[in-house]
Amino acid sequence: MDDLHPLYRYISLRPDIKRAPALKLAYEITKANLHGNYVRTCKLAEKLCPLTFCAFCLYLPTLQRDALRVIGLAYSSRAGSVPASVLRRWVGFSDEEATKAACDYYGLRVEKDQIHITKGAFKSDAELFKPKIDMRVNLRFEEVL
Repeated sequence: MDDLHPLYRYISLRPDIKRAPALKLAYEITKANLHGNYVRTCKLAEKLCPLTFCAFCLYLPTLQRDALRVIGLAYSSRAGSVPASVLRRWVGFSDEEATKAACDYYGLRVEKDQIHITKGAFKSDAELFKPKIDMRVNLRFEEVL
């Protein structure tokens, strides 16, 4: 997702191949990610087939870290806060508890259901947050399988 070479390869494909819906979607997801539009990246990823979505989920913690860093810069103020439910929807956290845990891990202050964002609070030197996997979480493909 962070590599430009697949994008160059896509651009050089024949037009009839580029029209394949799965390739167009992968191109749009990668382009949105490279532009730093993490909300769009996650929204487009919801259209992936189950197997491709599983592959995307391997990259999701990296995307979430980058998104929280950017959100920390964009929404920084003394009184600024974002509801955990909104952050969960924006960047694909499994639930609000996972959202709060990741925000706390990266140094954003969590109070009740609000994430308080202040400039300089994000721990950019922190290791990648590894979410706990809960097999009881309802996956979006549950009804398909």
